[in-house]
Amino acid sequence: MDGKPVSVQPATSPVAVPPAQPVPTPSPKRLPKILVLLVLLIIVLFAAGGYYAGSTNFLQSQPVASPEVYASPQPIASTDPTAGWRTIERKNWSFKVPQGWKYLECSDTAIFVDPNHANDETKECNFEPSGTFWVTRSQEHIPPSDTTPPTGNEIYTVVSDRKNILINGKQAIYQHEDRFGSQGAGKYFVAYVTEDNETTTFAYTDVTTENLFAQILSTFRFVEESVDTSGWKTYTDSVGVFQFKYPQDYLLDLNYVSPYLNRKISWRFENQSYADCRGDCPVVDSIENVTISGQNSTKIKGWTGEIGGNPAQSYIKYEIPTKKGKYFLITLQELPIMLTEDELNSYKNHKPQPIDSAEEEIFSQILSTFKFL
Repeated sequence: MDGKPVSVQPATSPVAVPPAQPVPTPSPKRLPKILVLLVLLIIVLFAAGGYYAGSTNFLQSQPVASPEVYASPQPIASTDPTAGWRTIERKNWSFKVPQGWKYLECSDTAIFVDPNHANDETKECNFEPSGTFWVTRSQEHIPPSDTTPPTGNEIYTVVSDRKNILINGKQAIYQHEDRFGSQGAGKYFVAYVTEDNETTTFAYTDVTTENLFAQILSTFRFVEESVDTSGWKTYTDSVGVFQFKYPQDYLLDLNYVSPYLNRKISWRFENQSYADCRGDCPVVDSIENVTISGQNSTKIKGWTGEIGGNPAQSYIKYEIPTKKGKYFLITLQELPIMLTEDELNSYKNHKPQPIDSAEEEIFSQILSTFKFL
């Protein structure tokens, strides 16, 4: 210590401070109950109205845009006016005429075709035949008719509109002929093809349809080298229903259910037409109406696929209806019948090819000799 006296203060008691009293919060004013109920009612009404409006719009059918409709492409009409016609095939020529036209064949060198003939016929004509269209062949040079002056019997011809045309690639003279005073009096369209001292004459009598004559001529084909069948063998089936001729060097095999000729031609009877085939059927590429043995028949070309281990190949088939409601089918196929194992291997993956034209021609000649007995 430094020696200074220390003053001692008397102790004092602390002053008691009263605790702070909380300030009372004023109670919020409450809305009247009636007002609260009114607000709730308004909310409920708005909600119900919105739901009703929404559900009504949802249930109503909504307009759907109409789809654009495009016209389907129409098939292009065939440009060949003779597409649906029948084909008449004879020894010296073939040509097409409208369906329903029948022929009267007086010989290999004279045929008369008309829509009013009842049936196709081949017979000797002991009268002056007639037809809307006819073809005759003379073994001599016959010049086209010229205008002639009237005779004492008033028989004469007036020729007009003469011109040069082609018929199957051959030069022809085409003209209008008005014939007077004879049994053959009338108006005609006539065409003449003359070569090697031989004249083929075409005539047409319906002068109101000259375009039809032109269409018939456009289908006309000369059979240039008619095969001589006089030395051919004759086949007659075992029950004497039909008969045809075939070349001497063609092998005939009768050891199977369906006989065959030259290993490529076979025949059989069927209860239904090729057109009624269903399922695994040969492919048909083309059909043609022809006349076989006086019957309206069908020539079919197509191909078969690889069936039963056989290679795919082309075929030519003739279907000839019979009087008993059946169908006679005779077929020329591209490949040999009853192939050996080595032949099958050689034709593996073979693609159908057109049948040789020489084989097709002989097949056609065989059919030209076919007849029902």
